[in-house]
Amino acid sequence: MNLLWKVAMAIALAAMTGGLAIAQEDADAPAVQWKTFTSQAGRFTAKFPGEVKVEEKPNAVHTHASPKGVDADFRVAYTDRAGQEASLELAFKELRRIRKATCEGQGIKPADELDFLFGDLPACQFEFTKDVGDTKAFYRMRFILAGKRFYQVLYGYPSEQAMKAEGELFVKSFKINGGAAAGNAGEDGPVPAPPAPPAPPAPAPIKGEVAR
Repeated sequence: MNLLWKVAMAIALAAMTGGLAIAQEDADAPAVQWKTFTSQAGRFTAKFPGEVKVEEKPNAVHTHASPKGVDADFRVAYTDRAGQEASLELAFKELRRIRKATCEGQGIKPADELDFLFGDLPACQFEFTKDVGDTKAFYRMRFILAGKRFYQVLYGYPSEQAMKAEGELFVKSFKINGGAAAGNAGEDGPVPAPPAPPAPPAPAPIKGEVAR
């Protein structure tokens, strides 16, 4: 088990417990062998950079792979919650709570935080860097709520490897199966979440009543 794999697993587990612009490819980066993988139980399909492994943990199922010869991690994790939010606004509020709890619990400072719609599903995304032993690693995480199911799509790699292009290919390949209602982001990337509806206007005073 490589170091970045361990860190990615720890952060993903933290999010599960708490939840209950592409760079140029480096010339020295190894060629990646992409494999399309579909999880029937997970109801998703994604392209992974190498041999795919599936692990069932007490609080989530993890599907992950690493490019051959690279200490990196490309991962999808999912779990089913007891219930779901009654509105889009409450779903985004819950995602922000999970993100905050994850970052505080792991001692990481999120950057480029974004709330968006993954198709018609509430989602959020953020990135961060973290020292893993002697290696400075870059991570990008995406959280998606699909009813009771909570998905995490993340990748991490040593900063000097410049594998963001591969990471974004992986993220964009992720699809939730089960029809149009499942929702999937387009090739152009996430659509920002719609603004909260404006507050209703104050009622007009009744005739003969003094407005306050």
